[in-house]
Amino acid sequence: MKQEIQKKENTEMAEFFTASGYTGFENVDSESLSVPFLRVAQSNTAQIDENETSYIDGLKVGHFYNTAAGVGYGNTVRMVLLGYSRTFVIWGSELGDFQGVITADEFKKIEPTLTRDGALYKGPDGKRYQDTRNFFVWLPDHPEDGVILYPLKSTGITQSRKLLTRASALRKDGKPVPLFASIWKIGTVKNQNDQGTWYEIGDKKSLAATWEGYAPVEMHPAILDAVSMVEEYMKQATNINYAPAGDDTAKEEVEF
Repeated sequence: MKQEIQKKENTEMAEFFTASGYTGFENVDSESLSVPFLRVAQSNTAQIDENETSYIDGLKVGHFYNTAAGVGYGNTVRMVLLGYSRTFVIWGSELGDFQGVITADEFKKIEPTLTRDGALYKGPDGKRYQDTRNFFVWLPDHPEDGVILYPLKSTGITQSRKLLTRASALRKDGKPVPLFASIWKIGTVKNQNDQGTWYEIGDKKSLAATWEGYAPVEMHPAILDAVSMVEEYMKQATNINYAPAGDDTAKEEVEF
């Protein structure tokens, strides 16, 4: 009897949600939303400092965290890779002084005028360009957090290549599968060189990623909804503001 009542309530709720065909979100685009970033906490990340207003309870070095929601996920997180794009983030003379974003094609046009500056490129005007590999992700264990942007730069570029290579090799019935078809368990590992210590999703030798299989059928509606949002974000990729995610960009690692 209890199951029948619950089923009736669920049916009535579903009908209520869909009766008018109107959701209230029809005029919402990417510029109307704050893009949350998925980051890995480093030793200089403000969110691990109890004296900072942005402090996240329990967040430790090497843990993933959501910049918009202000929550930590621990040192491993399960994710669906919804989409990927490569952009170049422009900083002023100091990292953290966000100046905008350009596409990879736009960068190629100005690349001859730039000089290499560590893991970045420096222009004659003092601006610096940071190669950024962006994954839009959805966390099945935290669906309430929606679409999250996970940008990888510097040494993380090596890890992004490895992850994309593994994902592109997957086949179902002999055919390639969409990027968003799989669930990955991603962890962090400690890296170290002459410039210091930091945590990334891999090191020179390996990638801290485990393929957990294809997303189950019950997740498909949520994933497809998230994919539709990513498509909108992709159209506005150069309008994304990376400044809120700049707390751990002051450290310039040497690219592998």
